[in-house]
Amino acid sequence: MSGFLVVQAVIILSLVILDLGVAQPSNKTININNTNTPLKFYCGINDAIISPTAFSRNRNSTFSQLRNKFSTTGVFYATARSLENDNDVVYGVAQCRNYLLLTECLACFDVAVSVVDQSCGSANGAHVFLDNCFLRFENYNAYYDDPQGTLDFAVPEICGNDSTSQQTTAFNQAVKELLSDIRFATPKTSDFYIASTRQVANGANATVYAIAQCVENASQAICKNCLSTAYNNLYSCLPAKEGRAINVACFMRYSEFPFFRNNQTINLIPFLKGSSSKSSIIIGVSSGAGFVLLILSLFLWFRRWRKSKAVGKVCFTVCLPYDALETSGEFQGTRCYTYQDLRLATNNFSEECLIGKGGFGEVFKASVDSGIVMAIKKLHVGVGAKKGFENEINIINNVRHRNLIKQLGWCIEGHDLLLVLEYIPQGSLDKFLWGSNYAMSPTTFFGNLNSTFSQLRSHLSNPGVYYARAHGSENEDAVYGVAQCRNYLSSTECLACFDVAVSILQPCGLANGAHVFLDNCFLRFEDYDQFYDDPDGGSNVEVLELCGNESTSQPITAFNQAVQELLSDIGVATPRTSDFYIASTRQVASGANATIYAIAQCVENVSQTICKNCMTRAYNNLYKCLPSHEGRAINVACFMRYSEFPFFQNNQTVNFTPFLPSKGSSGKFGTTIGVSSSVGLVLLIVALFLWFRRWSKSKAVEKEFKGVRCYSYEDLKLATNNFSEEYLIGKGGFGEVFKAVVDNGIVVAVKKLRVGFRAKKEFENEVNLNSNVRHRNLILQLGWCSDGAELLLVLEYMPQGSLDKFLWGEKKGTLNWKQRSDIILGIARGLVHLHEEFHFKIIHRDIKSSNILLDDDFQPKIADFGLARFHPEDQTHVSTGFAGTMGYTAPEYATRGRLSEKVDTYSFGIVALEVISGRSCSDVNYSGAQMEYLLDHAWQLYEKGMHIKMIDEAIDPNEYQEENVKKIIEIALMCTQLVSLRPTMSEIYLMLSSEPQLKQRQISRPTYNVDRRIHIVGS
Repeated sequence: MSGFLVVQAVIILSLVILDLGVAQPSNKTININNTNTPLKFYCGINDAIISPTAFSRNRNSTFSQLRNKFSTTGVFYATARSLENDNDVVYGVAQCRNYLLLTECLACFDVAVSVVDQSCGSANGAHVFLDNCFLRFENYNAYYDDPQGTLDFAVPEICGNDSTSQQTTAFNQAVKELLSDIRFATPKTSDFYIASTRQVANGANATVYAIAQCVENASQAICKNCLSTAYNNLYSCLPAKEGRAINVACFMRYSEFPFFRNNQTINLIPFLKGSSSKSSIIIGVSSGAGFVLLILSLFLWFRRWRKSKAVGKVCFTVCLPYDALETSGEFQGTRCYTYQDLRLATNNFSEECLIGKGGFGEVFKASVDSGIVMAIKKLHVGVGAKKGFENEINIINNVRHRNLIKQLGWCIEGHDLLLVLEYIPQGSLDKFLWGSNYAMSPTTFFGNLNSTFSQLRSHLSNPGVYYARAHGSENEDAVYGVAQCRNYLSSTECLACFDVAVSILQPCGLANGAHVFLDNCFLRFEDYDQFYDDPDGGSNVEVLELCGNESTSQPITAFNQAVQELLSDIGVATPRTSDFYIASTRQVASGANATIYAIAQCVENVSQTICKNCMTRAYNNLYKCLPSHEGRAINVACFMRYSEFPFFQNNQTVNFTPFLPSKGSSGKFGTTIGVSSSVGLVLLIVALFLWFRRWSKSKAVEKEFKGVRCYSYEDLKLATNNFSEEYLIGKGGFGEVFKAVVDNGIVVAVKKLRVGFRAKKEFENEVNLNSNVRHRNLILQLGWCSDGAELLLVLEYMPQGSLDKFLWGEKKGTLNWKQRSDIILGIARGLVHLHEEFHFKIIHRDIKSSNILLDDDFQPKIADFGLARFHPEDQTHVSTGFAGTMGYTAPEYATRGRLSEKVDTYSFGIVALEVISGRSCSDVNYSGAQMEYLLDHAWQLYEKGMHIKMIDEAIDPNEYQEENVKKIIEIALMCTQLVSLRPTMSEIYLMLSSEPQLKQRQISRPTYNVDRRIHIVGS
C-alpha cells in the first residue's frame, strides 16, 4: 500500500519519523553549510594488522567496489569485501542519503575515502560521518548484520551554533512533532529512510526539514532503538536552528533551512500507528451476572478436575475462545479452538475472507480480538480427509523452523476439520512468478485510475451527493475508488476539494492504492474492492488524532467539558443516522457566548457496527487533544472534528436528539449497563447447556495428537516407582533425571526439578523453549507436569547417557574418531538451529559435555534448556546475571554479564577440545612448575605447531588423518578468541562439514584486555 496525505484546512500535514544512536558527543559545533565536511570520524587499532601493505591494498579494493556500486542510479547503500589475502581481509559498507543525485553521492563518498586515507592510516577499521553519506570498513564481517556490534557507541548530537530565527515555542513544537513522527515511521519503511517537512505555526510560513535513515542491513528493532536514542538526544539541541544525531546504525537531522528538494519528501502516514483507544464504557454487572460467573467457574473447575484424574490422558482439553489466543495459558504451543470461534473469526467462512484454495480445502484470513491475524485451513471432508488432517497436525506440531509455516492450533467438530496457521501476508510464491499481477501495464492502470476519478467527479457534481464510488476495469488492472465530501459543502466546494485530493495523489505514481484526507473531503483508491464494505480491511490504519498547535482562549474547564459532551453525543448519534453524518454546536458555560463546532461522519457504505466502533476510537483519541482549540480524528472509515472557530454555517447543524438513547440520556460513552437477576438466570441456563453440548461432542471426537502433553503427578510417580534410586539415571544443577515407562509402553526420561528460588522460573522457561523447538540434535520434550511444588519434564530417553561418561567417565576411551567427529558436527548443527534457524534467536548458556546426550547411534542431542534465553534481535548483547558453568562460559559473560550467541560459540569450542582430548576442561596439566588447564594447554601446543598431541591416546592413529584433527582443534581455538573474532556457528558448521582444511586464517590467543576501540573525533 502506498501512503496517504493528511490535509489540515489548506495546509497538507506530512507526518514523519526519527531516532538514532552513536558515540560520545563532541562539544565542538560544526559548520553545517558545507555538507561534505566530516562531522565525526573514528579510527580503529593500528597494531592489529598482519601486513600493512596487503591490508591497504585490500582496503582500496573494497572502496573501489563500493564506488562502482554507487555509480548505478538509485543505489544508496552498498557493501563489499576484498577478495584476496584472508589474513588481512577488509569489509566495507557505505550509504548515501536518498535525496542525493548520483554525482552528489559519489562526491560525498570520495570525501569520506580521503578522510580515511589522511587520518586513519593503517587502522584495522574506521567510520566517517558526513551530512550526505557514511563510510565504514572493518577487518571482520559480523557488523554487516549487527552494525553496532561490540562497539559501545552512544548517539551523540551535533547542534548548530545559532538559535532559530522563528518563534521559539512554535519552532520547538514543530521540530519535536516532526522528529517524533519520523522516528516511528522510518523502521517500518522498506529502505529505512524518510525525508519530510513540517510547518511552523507562527504565521511566517516557516518550514522545518528533517530526515531519518538507518543502515539498510540493520534489523527493524536495531533501527527503532537507534532512532529513539537519536530523537531523545536531538531534543537537547532545541532551540538551535539545526541539529544531527549520528551512529553506525542510523542518522537523523533537522534544519530550518532546506537541504533536500521539496518533491523528495516521503508520505509517512501509512507507517504511523495511532494510539490505542482507552475504553470509556463502564459496564455494571448485577448479582445475577455474578452468579453466572460463579457457577461457570465451578463447572469448569470440576470438569478440569475430573479430566486430571484420568491416567495417561491429557490433564485437561478445554477448547479456548478465539480471543484467548495470546492471553491464556502459561505455556505457548498448539491450541484447540472451537468451531464456533473460527466460524465467527471468518465471518462464517465467507468469500471475502477466502485467501486461497488447495487440494484438501480452502484457506481463510481471520483476526482474533487481540489483533493477531491467522490463516485458517478448512479441509474438505472426503476420502482421506480425516487421516490427512491427523497427519498434518502431527507433522507441523513437531516441526519448528523460521522457513516452515507455524501451526497455532486446530479444531475437530463432527465432520469439520480445521488447522489454525500463522498468516503470511504476501501469499504464495507462484503469484509473484506467474500470478495475475505479474504483467501489470502502467498505461492500462493509469487509464483505469483516471476513469475511476472521472466517474467519481461526475457523481459528486450532482447536488446533494456527498458520497460516490466507481471503478475502472480494463483487462487485469482494475482500480476501485471511493470519495466523500462533508455534508455542509456546496457542490462547487465539494468538487474543488476533490480536485485537490486528486492532485495530491499524483506523486503516488503506480502505487496499488492510496488515501487522502482533507478537512472537507476524503479520497481513496485500491486495486481490490473488498474495502468498500470493510474499509479497515487490509489498510492497517488506526484512528489518528491531529491536534491544534494552540490552547483554547476559553476557560479550560468549561471548554473541555463542552467539547467532551458534544463529541460524546455525536459519537453515539452518528451511527444511528441514515447517512452517518452529524454537524452540531455546543455553548461553553463561560458567560462569553463562546461556541464549540463539531462534526462526525462515517463512510456511507460501512456497517453500523464499524461506524460505531470507529466513532468510539475517534472520541477517545480526540480527548487527548484537549485543551487544544481544535482537533481532528481521521480514519479510512470515519472522521471527527471539533473547533472553537466556525467551519460550517449555523443553519447547517443536524438535530441529533432523536438519535440519542431514550429518556433524555446524556449520550455519553460510558453508559452503565444494568443486568437484572432474571437475565442472569437465563444466561446461566444457556451457558450450562452450551458447555454440556460442547463437552458431549468433545468426548465423541477426542483424539490424542502427538505433541507436548500434560501428565499427572501420580502417573509419573507410579512410572518411576516413587522416584526411587534404581530409576535414577542422572543429576543436574536443577534436579534429578529418572528413567520411566509411561502407560503406552514408551521409555522416557523424567526430569524432576528441585524446588527452590529459581526452580519455577526455569521450569516455565524449559517448557516454553522445548515445546517449540524441534531438531534432530536437540532433545525432544514429550510432556510436563506441574502439581503444587512438584515440577517435572518428560523428555525422550537417550540410552547412551551423557557425553562426559564417554570422555572421562566409566565409558572412557570407547568412542572412535568417526563417532567423535560426528558428535562435534552434530552439536554445531544443533546450535546453528538455535541461533539462526528458529523463529527467534535462542542462547543456551550452558553448553557442556554433561548436557550433550547420545542416542543409540551416538548422535548428539543438546539437553537442559533451563538456562536458555531468547535473545533480542535488536541487540548485540544483553546484560544479565551470570548463569552457567565455569570453565565452559565465555569470559565476557562470566565477568561482565555480556550475553550474546558468541557465549555458546565459546562453550562449543571447549566441548570440542574435550571430545578430541578425552579430558575435562577443569583438568590440570603441569608444564614444569606451571599449571595449565585444558584450554591453556591447547593454545601452548598450537603456538608451537604441536597441537596434534591434543588427541586422546585411546584413539587408534589409523582412524584419522592428522590434518583433519588439526583443523578441528584450530576451529575449537577460534571459538575461544575475543568475542569480535569468534566465528558464528553457521560459519563453524560450514568449516567442519565442507572444508578439508582451513584456509590461511590467523588465530590469536585472547588476552581479554585489548578488545577496545580508539575514538578519534574529527572537526
